[in-house]
Amino acid sequence: MNSDSISMNNSIVEPSGENPINESSNINLQSKHLDDKAESKDAKASNQSICNIISDIENSKKINDILIKGKADDENCPQVSINDTINQTADTLKNINSIKDELCKLPLNPCELEYINNSVFPLVNTLYLVSTASLNLSTSVNYLTLSSIVHPKRSELKDTISLIYDINEECEELFRVIKKRLSIVLKD
Repeated sequence: MNSDSISMNNSIVEPSGENPINESSNINLQSKHLDDKAESKDAKASNQSICNIISDIENSKKINDILIKGKADDENCPQVSINDTINQTADTLKNINSIKDELCKLPLNPCELEYINNSVFPLVNTLYLVSTASLNLSTSVNYLTLSSIVHPKRSELKDTISLIYDINEECEELFRVIKKRLSIVLKD
């Protein structure tokens, strides 16, 4: 070998053009080497995730043992394993899903549900928010009139009280509209 030779993937390429391994096989070896590195990274990642899962399972068993030991002191508490609890939860979810399926089989009008969701609930929510604002304002006015700092005859308090009356009138109008919209559903 002379000093002009280059070493690549355990093969030697001579500058004179006399290659013991041609260029295409050299590129194939390099790509295989890169593929092996990528596969080893994927394998390491999957091994790491499997190790994490196994570690989590072992930790849950340790926690269960600690809980069972703590409950062993109390004779009234039954010992419950995690698997039993998971099975109970799965059974409960199955029962809930079956009830949901049975409710879907009932002869309910889906148009009524859409009508209520689109025409009634927004008004009910608006009525709730507006009435809550009225209640909060009236509470504030009450505290301010009882306060020794604010004079009870101030014009701002009177303006707030008149605003409360206006809000209450709006609440009454919203209630009338909701009542009309619900009467449409109740007639059927």
